[in-house]
Amino acid sequence: MVTSRNIIILLMVCLLGSALFFFLHSTREEQIRARLDQLCKEIQKQENEPALDSMTKAARIGKLFQDPCQIYFTPPLLDGRLTRREIIQHISVARNRFSRLNLSFYDITFNFPDDRLASLSMTMRVQGYFQGDDEPFSDVRELLMDMEQTDGTWRISRVEEIQVLEP
Repeated sequence: MVTSRNIIILLMVCLLGSALFFFLHSTREEQIRARLDQLCKEIQKQENEPALDSMTKAARIGKLFQDPCQIYFTPPLLDGRLTRREIIQHISVARNRFSRLNLSFYDITFNFPDDRLASLSMTMRVQGYFQGDDEPFSDVRELLMDMEQTDGTWRISRVEEIQVLEP
């Protein structure tokens, strides 16, 4: 015989199970945002960063990219398909030019052509100080980025700068 007490316990278990599911189950957008946050964290550089820390960060950044990855920035700073090793080298050189460096992404919009692909549109902001220079550096660019999910991990497969204003 079903009592009201059993019904209440069953409802509480269902509510708890639903809450736990939503807490533990992250959406694709959350997973991608976490990867972009990781990229920003690894790009970040503080003054007098040890060389070993810099190399470790560059290697961790490389793991965020597909191998190979298509990258298109204008003027042709980077243009074409780069291997993960080439990406790590470019990142290391770029980070070494700065004494302090920060990266952030804004206005991210998501489009999912299928379960394993994501197309993003965003604003990227780079701020920092060049080595031996007291003048701050700041650059804002519009990007299109494609990400692919392989083995349960989202990785950047394509980055393209979008020209907003003509030079």
